[in-house]
Amino acid sequence: MGNDLPWRIMEFLKNFSNTNSFGIPVGGPASRILSELVLNQIDRLLRGEGIQFCRFADDYHLFSSNRDEAYSHLLFLSEKLLQNQGLQLQKAKTRFMSKAEFSATSPLHLQDEAVPDEEVKPDLPARARGLLRFSLRFDPYSPTAHEDYELLRREIERFDILDLLKSELSKTRIHISLARKIINALKFIEAGKRDAAIVALVQNPDLLYPVFSSVMLVAKSTFEDLSDVTQVQILESLIELIKNNSHVLRVELNLLYAIRLLGSRQITGSEDLLSGLYKATTSPLIRRDIILVMARWGVWYWLSDLRNQFRTFSPQERRAFIVASYRLADEGSHWRQYIQQEFTPLEKLTMSWAAQKVQSHGWTIPI
Repeated sequence: MGNDLPWRIMEFLKNFSNTNSFGIPVGGPASRILSELVLNQIDRLLRGEGIQFCRFADDYHLFSSNRDEAYSHLLFLSEKLLQNQGLQLQKAKTRFMSKAEFSATSPLHLQDEAVPDEEVKPDLPARARGLLRFSLRFDPYSPTAHEDYELLRREIERFDILDLLKSELSKTRIHISLARKIINALKFIEAGKRDAAIVALVQNPDLLYPVFSSVMLVAKSTFEDLSDVTQVQILESLIELIKNNSHVLRVELNLLYAIRLLGSRQITGSEDLLSGLYKATTSPLIRRDIILVMARWGVWYWLSDLRNQFRTFSPQERRAFIVASYRLADEGSHWRQYIQQEFTPLEKLTMSWAAQKVQSHGWTIPI
């Protein structure tokens, strides 16, 4: 067979998989051998970063001195798995444990002390299961949209969403599916009760790390209905998270959603924060959204200065700035006339779309 042996093996395996990738197979000696081959590179990268870990097959245990370091190590592992092997961590199986918790789970550990029963309401598990089975789908374009919404809202009241939320926030580890369902259900509860609930969500980023993107989405979709005090409270909490370089926002998707929520309203400190973040990041998606937010707020001096860098922009930033240039009035018009010959067909289409939209009364730049 010679050098074509690997190719022959792959062709043979395709007969079973139809060329689909199923990740690392589970069970049997072959899967453990394959995991050693696939994950050897990741192991070396972890050691190169000085991260202490142990692994059996595809199960990693990372060891850290504090929670921030643990998140940093987890993000490094997640990025390297995706970039180099196209693999992803399973959120449901990823958890943080204290030294005491980890020791207690060891089969060598002897439980000498009785563990007190959790103080929960007898009907809480039943209501939680009921909510998980309940559909929250709502069609706002239905001819009976108003009636459907009221019916859905009354049905949701039966589950006592706030009590379920309080129970989840009191845990050291949330039930991911239940937490996500509770978060989405907040859109349908009374406005007064919803305010306090969303503030509580935003102010518990560590606990809600696995579902933080859902928290941001619900906060943004309900933002206009929140009280003035609640809006400011939420945005100030986000500003502090970004300033403190929270591990929760080191995930690009979470930071994107946070920036879009910040863009809902300009408050003291948000403009300077985004200006500094734009300089500090190299992510084209983050920079794109910051340009759109600054344009939405009408920060003309920042946009005017930024136009000199247009030729160095990523494609995403270029299209965002073309839209943003319509907030620069005559300066933006002269700039587009001068540089539009360098636009790609997609950028010309973007310019045409923005030119049409700015003529619409009350139009705001979407984020």
